[in-house]
Amino acid sequence: MDRFSPATIKRFFQLCFWGQLLAFVGVQARLGDFDWLNHLHGRDFLQFYTAGKIVLQGQAQHLYEQEYFVATQEQIIQSDRDWPRYYSLYPPMLSLIICPLATVSFPVAVVLWWGISLALFALATYELTSHVIPSERPLVWWGMFSFQPVVTTFWDGQLSAIWLMTITYGFSAQHQRKSLKAGLLLSLLALKPQLGVGIGLWLILQRDGKTLFWMFFGTLLQQGLVCLILGGGVLQAYFDNISIYAQLQGLYRFDPSYQHSISGILIDQFGSEFQPWARLIHLGIVLFVLWWVSPLLRALREWPISASIGCFLVVLVSPHLLLYDLVLLTPAIILLTQQLPRDNFSILILLMLYFSTMLAFGYQILGASLVPLCVIITLIFLRKSVMTPRRGIKFT
Repeated sequence: MDRFSPATIKRFFQLCFWGQLLAFVGVQARLGDFDWLNHLHGRDFLQFYTAGKIVLQGQAQHLYEQEYFVATQEQIIQSDRDWPRYYSLYPPMLSLIICPLATVSFPVAVVLWWGISLALFALATYELTSHVIPSERPLVWWGMFSFQPVVTTFWDGQLSAIWLMTITYGFSAQHQRKSLKAGLLLSLLALKPQLGVGIGLWLILQRDGKTLFWMFFGTLLQQGLVCLILGGGVLQAYFDNISIYAQLQGLYRFDPSYQHSISGILIDQFGSEFQPWARLIHLGIVLFVLWWVSPLLRALREWPISASIGCFLVVLVSPHLLLYDLVLLTPAIILLTQQLPRDNFSILILLMLYFSTMLAFGYQILGASLVPLCVIITLIFLRKSVMTPRRGIKFT
């Protein structure tokens, strides 16, 4: 494994970074709503922008009327080109956050969102490097901004920078026993509820009731702000609309390079009629993982390992997990590189975890994602390492 020296890894990261940056700039450097591939700039950002626009127009009561939502998109993007129409899925609090960006044109809003995402990724990376030895901090910066899920966040105009910043600073605050700060930060995951479930289970396994309480309080606070600003009817409409999450596999089709949730993979493989069984199998796997990591969390309270397990639970528990959501694996990968011994087997585990997401395009050939399997293998390895003193974890 000597070939994986810091210098070699840095060159690999730099090659990936510059190649993807040139491709991104080359395709996106076009005025108007569409890039040079005739795709919308920021693609998915249109659904967030539309929600903000509806609220800005004082029509929040129509936020979860899907026909009205599509009609508003068509007023924003007035083009004969083929472009995707989006459903209104996200909590109303997100529309309030995005609302200021809806005061400018869609192309300008996309560029501003790219800038905000860049800043949030930088803040998260800065925090993560504080847990890395100084000589390896440049590797973290190059690795973060060449990582495929991070790059995909910009192509798709997604929100993943918010989730990464939230988890990074929330975990750090929890490590410092600042339960109020940690809980309020982690409550931002309520903007994409399926990501918050894994964190809630992680806190329960750690018996951290204080942070869990403040996370729940922060979620309630968001709903209170929605009721205060937009009215209780909007929040009720969101809850009435929430069943649409169960229909996402039928509403959208994702190729294997994008689909990384356990149930989503099974449904794509066996068809929509297999959905009840897919949910049941997913639940069974999650219960097994919770049983498996529970003694691990009790036996080991070192924060880097614990935080890594939290990231893994988010990925495994979520019923809807796409490529850009895998940015939540970066804290685990970075922290484990500092915590695990630098032997061949540990390096192989980390390389497997990294390339399972970095080379996601290969799943189009394979037909299914291996990310959940790689995460489970990593958890098995961690428990064996912790429970076997001879192998051991290098405590820092």
